[in-house]
Amino acid sequence: METQNHEAFGKVKTRSTSFYFAHILIFIFFVLIVNTDMAQYSQHKVTGIPSWFSTLIFSVDALIVIGLLLQFLFKKVGVFIFLVFAVLHQLLYEFYLSTTLYAGLFLLFVEITAGLLVIIPRWKFYK
Repeated sequence: METQNHEAFGKVKTRSTSFYFAHILIFIFFVLIVNTDMAQYSQHKVTGIPSWFSTLIFSVDALIVIGLLLQFLFKKVGVFIFLVFAVLHQLLYEFYLSTTLYAGLFLLFVEITAGLLVIIPRWKFYK
């Protein structure tokens, strides 16, 4: 494992237990969001939600996974893709369905916390 000596953070390993733990935790909360999306899709005829909304939501979900994967592979664009589309997912639920998706809010909270504790010390490893 590559390490880097940085004044503010000391020696930082590229992939440590905290790095893996943060990404696993983010993925678990992402699975909760996908579960909510699938439940919404299974009831879209009863609730009157158009099918294009489900297609849009699942497309945003796919982009969130791509962002998480790129983030795990140390790509700076992955961090931004993940955050932008996680916020977009939350806004779609908030403004189109007029409901707050708490799993989405918690996913953003975990991502920001992981960013402060795990990603920022390793930012120089990201390309």
